[in-house]
Amino acid sequence: MSYTESIDGYSINIEDGRLDERDISDFYDYLSGLSYYKKEKAGDDDEYPKFSRDLKPNKFEETKVGKMARNILEQYYLNDYILYRVTINLIIKGDMEFPHRDVDIPREDLTVLYYANSKWNPAWGGETIFYKDEDSRLAILPKPGRFVIFDGYIEHKAGIPSRAAKQPRYTIGLKYVLRKTLESQISQMQES
Repeated sequence: MSYTESIDGYSINIEDGRLDERDISDFYDYLSGLSYYKKEKAGDDDEYPKFSRDLKPNKFEETKVGKMARNILEQYYLNDYILYRVTINLIIKGDMEFPHRDVDIPREDLTVLYYANSKWNPAWGGETIFYKDEDSRLAILPKPGRFVIFDGYIEHKAGIPSRAAKQPRYTIGLKYVLRKTLESQISQMQES
C-alpha cells in the first residue's frame, strides 16, 4: 500500500508492504545485534545525543532493505541520486528529539526513512512528526517495514517511544543527493 501526503508543496510518500515479514524480521535481528554510540544530534544546540550507528552506503545498498529503498526512490524520482549517508537511529523512552532539517537549503536532497522494528504497537507512539511554520502538520507511525520518502528540507522530528514501549525504536535514515549537485560541489572545491 502506498499513499502521498503534502506539506507546503513538498510530497511525503509512504510505502507499506514492500518487504515480507521474514525480511523485516531478519533485518531487525541484524540491527538489534549491533553496537550503538550516543553521538547523533539534531543540531548544534542539541545537548542530548541519541544512540546511532552509520553503515557504509555501498554495502547497505546490497541488502534487501537497501535495494528496496532504491527501487522505491526510483519510482517517485527519475533523477540520478547517490546515497551518501546511512544512519541507524536507536531511540528509547526518555530520549529527547528536536525538529530539524536534513539539509540547510532546499536543493532536492531526499531522505528515506525505514522503520526497522519487526513489531510495533501503535500505543508505543514514536511517530515521525513533520512541521510547517513551527507547527506540526503530519504524524507517521513507525510501522514495521514502512518506508517514508521526502525532501530533506522538510522540517521533521523523530518521536519518542512511550513508557509502554517494549523495545527501542529503530529507524534507518538514508540521505540521497542528486549526482549533478555532488559533481558541482566537487568541481567548486577543486577550483578553490
